[in-house]
Formats: sequence, structure tokens, C-alpha cells
Amino acid sequence: MTNIKQVLRTVTYFLETIMRYAGLTDEPEKRKRERGNPSDFKIMQQFTSDAAARQWERRITAQGYEEDTSGKGWKYGYTFSI
Repeated sequence: MTNIKQVLRTVTYFLETIMRYAGLTDEPEKRKRERGNPSDFKIMQQFTSDAAARQWERRITAQGYEEDTSGKGWKYGYTFSI
């Protein structure tokens, strides 16, 4: 039982230290390079309006993602973790 508790503590610590980011950009490939090519960089959605993009951004940050504000534009919503 002790080993299970130690594993759970380790996993919990690991999950709490991962930072998840989400942002908007018009140039997702450039944004990925600027962030160091994270292996889990993912384009989550393409948008046709700024309003729809901002609504997605509010929803994803409400799910615990930190906002990555360094991208320019709003055509693509992306996520990655560090």
C-alpha cells in the first residue's frame, strides 16, 4: 500500500508541475518554433471570426490552461505544455 501512495504522490506532483498553455495566432508553425517545438503542440481549432476565437480562448482557460498571449492574430487556437 505504501508504494501505491508514493506513486500517487509522484504522479500528482508531476501533473501539478506541468504548465498547459493555450493561445491564438495566425501563424501556428511560427508560433510552434518560437515555443521550442513542443512535441504536444496542437492546433485545436481554426476560426472564421475574432469573436469565436475569443470565446474558445475563454473556455479553454476556464479548463485550467494558462493564456499564451505572445501569438499574433486569432485564426488558429493552439495548445501545448511545458
